Amino acid sequence: MALGRVKTWSAAEILTAADLNGEFNNILNNALSLISPLTGGLNCNLKTLSNLVIERVGSLPGTATAGRIVQLSTDETVYIGDGSNWLQLGSSEQFVRLSEQGSDPTAVANKGFVYVKDDGGDTELYYRDDSGNVVQITQDGSLATSQTFGIYNFIRNSGPEFWGNGTAVAPNGYVISGAGSSVAREGTIVFSGTYSAKLTRNGADTILQQRLDLEDVIGPEISDSYFDSRQVTLSAWVWASVASRARLILAVTGTTAFSSYHTGGSSWERLTVTATGSSSASAPRCGLQVDTGDTTAYLDSMMLTDGSAAPAGYAPNPSDSLKPIGDPQGTPVRNLLYMANVPKAWVNFAGSTSINASFNIASVADNGVGDFTITIDRDMADANYVVTQGILLQPGAATQTTTMSLKNGTSLAVGSFTIVTLEGANAFDSNPTMLAIMGNQ
Repeated sequence: MALGRVKTWSAAEILTAADLNGEFNNILNNALSLISPLTGGLNCNLKTLSNLVIERVGSLPGTATAGRIVQLSTDETVYIGDGSNWLQLGSSEQFVRLSEQGSDPTAVANKGFVYVKDDGGDTELYYRDDSGNVVQITQDGSLATSQTFGIYNFIRNSGPEFWGNGTAVAPNGYVISGAGSSVAREGTIVFSGTYSAKLTRNGADTILQQRLDLEDVIGPEISDSYFDSRQVTLSAWVWASVASRARLILAVTGTTAFSSYHTGGSSWERLTVTATGSSSASAPRCGLQVDTGDTTAYLDSMMLTDGSAAPAGYAPNPSDSLKPIGDPQGTPVRNLLYMANVPKAWVNFAGSTSINASFNIASVADNGVGDFTITIDRDMADANYVVTQGILLQPGAATQTTTMSLKNGTSLAVGSFTIVTLEGANAFDSNPTMLAIMGNQ
């Protein structure tokens, strides 16, 4: 309350008409000062507060006091503070503009959140449900998933992000042809994601293509007969520095079609080509061709879709975009993939330093018979992870058992651990020795 006294009275002092009128006039003439600023909550008792004008500001205040409502004068947008951020309520514009959030919101029962946050320098759109599950809706200017929005890309590893056979051989699902040509994983000249494919011609025309007639490429859900008399369109982003050398190739039974050539402007260009298979078509083969002269071109974000036109954006094959979400909020949803329930590493080795197969294992060191140190490639977040034993070689005697244990006197470290394998009570090299690792990373 900012209203002050007119006069401070003393005991036994006579109240004159002028003094009384002055006290009442002070109240009547300064009614707003009587209540402003408020020093406590104002109870409207469920009555209407009419003709209310929202506070207008030139910029959002630095502190988003919970419940405070302001209108930004620059675009007439109304915001409410939640204690941490300013949330947009409405706008005179014909679209909704969302402010980037620093983190995912906390899950709230029976409520969902649509919001944007920074992802590698880009503002991306997300949704979080009341169980805490987070779905990323956009990625690098395109839809983040294809199944959700009805666009099916037949090409797996369309990024191409997966190079399981090495960084200087064709990526997973692809083959290269052309004497003297080479392919390599590229991490600098990239259109989207982490990698592109660098294709170099050296003496003979070269093609980097994906054979969709292989079941492990297209997947068992699509049969060759699906493409009978069907029109499909191939699109991809291509980078080249020389004109009329790099183009897309799309081959279906009876038809081989090509896109236009890249113009050679040392930039990314989206090339497309459409073809229709015969009545007994086999699955298409599609990819990037470099011809008529030695040079290098780059391939990224390739799509093969139904119809005569390429979709406006890029959608990976559903198997490419499969990735775990964050930890569950409360009871996990059944059959859902979380970060916590995905194996972070595994290895099958031959009871020596010879690794038969592995994932995220840098090396196996043989310290002696039945004594091995396993080094993890990408370290775990802490040393509270779980190592599970797989199959060991059957013991020589029926009365014995084959076991694997953490070596006595050692402990789990974020990047390595040491195990011993025993046949009965004796050290033993088991071929195979298998184990997997679960935990935070």
